[in-house]
Amino acid sequence: MKINELYRVDITDMNENGVGIAKIDSAVVFIPGAVTGDKADIKILSCEKNYITAEIKNIINYSPFRENNRCGVSETCGGCTLGHVSYEYENIIKKNTVASAFRRAKLDYGMISDTVSLDLRESYRNKISLHYNDGRFVYYKNKTNDPVEFDFCLLCPRVFNEIIAYINENTALINGLNPAELQIRSSGNGGITVSLYYDSTDIIDKSVILVFKKKITNRFKVIENVNFINKTAKKGRTSSSYIYDKIGTINMRFSSEAFRQVNTPVFE
Repeated sequence: MKINELYRVDITDMNENGVGIAKIDSAVVFIPGAVTGDKADIKILSCEKNYITAEIKNIINYSPFRENNRCGVSETCGGCTLGHVSYEYENIIKKNTVASAFRRAKLDYGMISDTVSLDLRESYRNKISLHYNDGRFVYYKNKTNDPVEFDFCLLCPRVFNEIIAYINENTALINGLNPAELQIRSSGNGGITVSLYYDSTDIIDKSVILVFKKKITNRFKVIENVNFINKTAKKGRTSSSYIYDKIGTINMRFSSEAFRQVNTPVFE
């Protein structure tokens, strides 16, 4: 088997990263974008010691699990890795991923229940992080620093998209802020925290910070907190905030920077 060779294969499985799996003789082949049940012509891209990677050249027969991904930049962004399969099959893939981990650890994987789902594939994320690139906040292409611009991210609430668009369209807001990343998070009550990370060994002029805060909070009344965090020196924080959620019967308080489940309804 050589690089650039063409093969026709049946896709027999998928992993949680949206990569289809096939076999050529006894060799395992990983094919991004392929779906279990597809029959496809593929081109070999690399031959590693334990596996082969390939790309789809043509799909001969489409899988019954395949769906059109509504996101126009899904193939470059990497955020909607399972957006091209049905929601029912997505949940099967996730369950199988956990079962595989149990099996490798020699644990009883028969005890694993079905994936908890809420039939909600869009607008569910309570957190997104963007990178500053050439005057705009964008996503990065999966495993690269290549910018991926987008008009509307389907994974986050509409107001997140509106905040991003407002900042990107009003570039004067971030003059003098040395921005590196932008993080937007929402709490259970719908309140929003905006955190701007900047790269600098100096403290940012407070007057510039106040202008940004005033403009953005006047425009979006749901914004409860605006944080400025020095990414380089880990100092210079001008404010701190917490996000409150209720998980079951327990009232929880999280730092606006702490990890938590990005799908708030799943808490419940």
